[in-house]
Order: sequence, then C-alpha cells, then structure tokens
Amino acid sequence: MPIIRVKNCLTCHIPHEWIFEGPTLKELRTIKALTGMGAKSFAAAGDEGDPDATAALLVVLHKRDKINVSYEDVDIDFTDFAMEATEEEKRGIEELEKRMQAANDAAVNDPKT
Repeated sequence: MPIIRVKNCLTCHIPHEWIFEGPTLKELRTIKALTGMGAKSFAAAGDEGDPDATAALLVVLHKRDKINVSYEDVDIDFTDFAMEATEEEKRGIEELEKRMQAANDAAVNDPKT
C-alpha cells in the first residue's frame, strides 16, 4: 500500500497524498471501462509505469476525494509525483532483505558447498 504524493496536480491544482491499498470493485470497474485492463493487467501496467494505468489510477484517487476529473484531461508532472512505501512496508522490506542476506551468508559458509 504505497503512499502516493502529488505536490501540484496539473488537473485540479491541489496537492494530494493518498494511501493506496488497492482498488475497490467499483474502482476496478471504472479502471476497466477507462482502459480495458482487468485487475492483473492493471497491476502489471502500473508496475511498468504505463501512462493509461497511471491516468486511470489518478481518476480513481481523485474520485475518492470527491473530485471528478476526466480521464482524457488528467495530468501530472512526474517531478511532482512520488510513490513511496509506508513505514510498515519499509520494515517488511528490511526484514525480508535481512532474511535473504542471512540465507545467502549461510549458503556461502556451508561446508557442503
């Protein structure tokens, strides 16, 4: 669930900060209507920085704030846009990295190899 920040939204001229845990069913239907993407393709497209997925996400996030924006008109300056992990996600990533390093160290020091 990343934190999405837009310092200066070119669409509504308001700074935003959203915690995006994932779309609701209604939001997925909106995304599919706008882009033709299902949930899996939307997630993959978002990870790849697909502009259609990004625009649909911004439409959905604006709707959460009761701001109606047009998919065709939604715009941001990527220098004002950031997606960051939450503190909980950062701790999880750090823990995973520690476990992976410990497993790697164990494999390197294993006398059987």
